[in-house]
Amino acid sequence: GFTLVPDTALVRGEMAIRESRANSSSPDDQERRGHLYNSIVAPESLQQHLVAQLDLSAPSPEMRLAVQTLIGNMDERGYFDDSLSELGQRLAVPIDDLERGKRLLQSFDPPGIAVDNLRESLMVQLHRSGRLDSLEFKIVESSLNELARKHFPQIARALGVSIEQVSEAAGHIAQLDPA
Repeated sequence: GFTLVPDTALVRGEMAIRESRANSSSPDDQERRGHLYNSIVAPESLQQHLVAQLDLSAPSPEMRLAVQTLIGNMDERGYFDDSLSELGQRLAVPIDDLERGKRLLQSFDPPGIAVDNLRESLMVQLHRSGRLDSLEFKIVESSLNELARKHFPQIARALGVSIEQVSEAAGHIAQLDPA
């Protein structure tokens, strides 16, 4: 008959696997797992998300400075705390660079950021979805306060459209992201 002799390479391999399982809690591994866990749990901030897109757009040094200035001076909704002229004066960044930087930022994701207020955010979102000439855009541009109060008849009269059209447009505007 045959005698089965264990293949020593196979045995060594199996022992190495067992050892690595037993030692898989080294400080390095724990740190890696902790980092992975945190990166899953902590969502990327709006600022980090925008800086990553800025890096991809490969801007000139002046544009990079302008956009970084803007990113650093917006709240978590993507609205600016100060006007561009105040920012430019306070931080000695030319207003032209800030305005160009603002346009670049508005092309980034998510739509509707890099704005002064809700009206501008909604207008940017409508523009980016190709609805610049839409009734929704006209309502946001001219009648946002009336829309908030659901004064559809006044809006319809002012824009020369039916109340039904205003109501339908209001439904589309409500689907935009206010923040």
